[in-house]
This record gives sequence, structure tokens and C-alpha cells, in this order.
Amino acid sequence: MEPIAMVGLGVVLFALINSCSSSNTRRRRQKQSIEKDLEDLAENLSPSEKYIQAGQQAANSVFTLLQENADMLGLSIARTKIAGSVGKNTGISFIDMQKEQLVNPDFDCVLFVNDEEPPFRYLMRDIGNLLEKHPCIRNVTTKSRFSIQFYYFSDSKDEQYSYAIPFDLLPATNYVKGLDLVSLRGQSVGELEARIVQKNIREQQKRSIAAENDVNEQKNRMYSSCLAEMTVDCIRDYVKVDRTLKVVRLAKFWNYHLDMDGEYVSARSCIIEIIAIHAHLKRVKKRDLVASFYEFLEAMRDFSKLEISLNNQSINPVFDNELPLIIDPANELNNLARGISKRAVNVFETQAKMTLNYLNELRKTGVYEGCEDDVERIFLHKQGDTYPIYK
Repeated sequence: MEPIAMVGLGVVLFALINSCSSSNTRRRRQKQSIEKDLEDLAENLSPSEKYIQAGQQAANSVFTLLQENADMLGLSIARTKIAGSVGKNTGISFIDMQKEQLVNPDFDCVLFVNDEEPPFRYLMRDIGNLLEKHPCIRNVTTKSRFSIQFYYFSDSKDEQYSYAIPFDLLPATNYVKGLDLVSLRGQSVGELEARIVQKNIREQQKRSIAAENDVNEQKNRMYSSCLAEMTVDCIRDYVKVDRTLKVVRLAKFWNYHLDMDGEYVSARSCIIEIIAIHAHLKRVKKRDLVASFYEFLEAMRDFSKLEISLNNQSINPVFDNELPLIIDPANELNNLARGISKRAVNVFETQAKMTLNYLNELRKTGVYEGCEDDVERIFLHKQGDTYPIYK
């Protein structure tokens, strides 16, 4: 080969190597940029301390009101608990740009009562009537058979810290009444309550099978508020790790923007939390946020095939061949995914696939610039986007 040709080939090879190196460097920088932006977003999704404090004060006010009127209501209140996303520390707060409003987490408050069994029809009616008389409480409704919804308007000298706080008040049976809590032998109240509730559900299942009836999912659901303490303790233990909490927040932000077309999914927020935690735990060797968020999206893309037991419980034979399967961490006899419509599952899977396609396109093309629009497109659909995520 002629020397000039050799030089020419060397230049071409050098250019190719340099091009590949530049491309790899660009992709590496891009990945670091996406990671940083997702980190920042997850951090910013944390509800403000002022809001949480205002909500806790409002909850105490409601609990005090109920305690003071317990005799009139014919109530024996054992204890109270702030549950839900606030209790688990998984709540998110952000501005919904389409609705032009600030979104804050609900306060789910559980009222453990003695000598009452679900459903609490008359109890809920009487509590609702009492709440309506409180000057700070408005819009009292009972949209479901299991809870009372209302808004508590907190007052502050600084209008910036005055809030309309959404509440869900859930009555629950106290199954540890009369027990010496000192002799729990290392168990929490929630763990003991869970054992008692699971025993009751097992007995119901045996009776249903003996009578050749299907296990009543509605009755299973009635016990969910009784297991609030166990649920809160379980999820809080997982999200104590900052990185896990960030994955959960991003997953819930993604979930918020799904267009479910009016389709209701029971325990949807809890399901998303469990899938996000499970996805992150699978990435033990790669603790970066992008990889964990990818894992979550891949799980949502294959929602119909999911089989998740967060606490590594052995799967109860009652769930043989049942998919999707997402075991309630507080109740091994409850499949949270049971009853989710095919239409809702299709939304989960389709939207997750679209989001993954968009992220993959960013990785391939290296067009991610780290601007606000790039971050938002991961979660939102804007008219005219090349890679639409939501319809």
C-alpha cells in the first residue's frame, strides 16, 4: 500500500475512533444530565414542611373534636393514625400546569374504634354530621363506603401558608383491644393487628370455600384501614433510603399524569409505590436513578405479567396462576391487583411503553439538552411532541 494511502487510512481510523469517543462521551454526559435532572425533580416533589405541619395540626384538631364528642357518637376511640402517603412519607407536591393549581397529598386519617365492625354506615353518617358543624371544615362527602372526605381550611396570618387540606377519614376496628401492649414480644401494634385480621380473613375464606362461594373481595377491602399501621411501617422502612424514596416520587409523578379516561383503580397509589420499590430493589448493583426508573417503567409495561411480593412472603396457594399479582405488604391474603380492569391495565402498559420509547430515543440520539421541556416530556405530553407520551 502506498504511504499516502496508509496516511489516509490512518486519518479515517483516527476520525472514526475520535467520533466514537465523542459520541460515547456525549451519551455519558447526557445520562449524567438526565440523572441530575431526575434527582432534582424528585427532590422538588417533596411536600413543604409548612404544609405537612398545617395538615398535622388540622388532623389533631379533627381527632380532638371526635374525642370530645365520643360519648354523643357512642364511640370508644382506641387510637388514631395518620396513614396514606403522608404517613408513609411518599407524598408528592407540585404545580399542575394544565389545571394551574398546586397539588398536595391528602391526609388519610384512621380512627381505630372499639366494639365496631365494618361497614360503619351509621357511624360514618354521625361523624359526617359532626364534621359539617366545624367552622374550618367544608365539602363533607362520603363517596365510598369506607371513608369520609372533606377539606380542612387552615388559617395563617401569612396567606402564603393558608391551605385547603384534603382529608380522608377512615374508621377501623381496633383488634388489639384489651391486650397488654407491653407483652407484644417485639411485635408492633400494627404487626399484631395484621395477624389478627389475616386470621379473620382466613376464616372467611374457609367459610366461603365450604359454601362454594367466591371469596368476597369487598370484605377483604373493608379490613384495609385496620391494617393502616402495618402498611405505613412497612413502606416507611423501605423509603428510609433516600434513593428509594426518589424512585417512588418519580413513579407517583408519572402515575399522576396518566390519562385513565375515568377508569378507577382501587389502591392505585399504593400499587405504584410497591412496584417502584420492587423495581429499585432489583437494581441493587446499579443504584442510579435512571436505571431504577427504567426498571419501574418496564414493570408497568408488563403489568399484566407482574408477580410481586415485596416482603418475599411465600405466595398463598389461593393465588395459584393469578396474574397480575401484587401482594399487599400488610396482608398476604390480599392481591392488590385483583379487580383491575383490562382497560386500566392497557393504559398502564401502553403509556409505560411510550415513555420508554421516548427515553430510549433520547439515549440514541443524544438530543437531551437538560432544558425544562426535556424533563417534562418524560412525564407529560405536549401538543406537537415528536414522541408523545400521553394522549
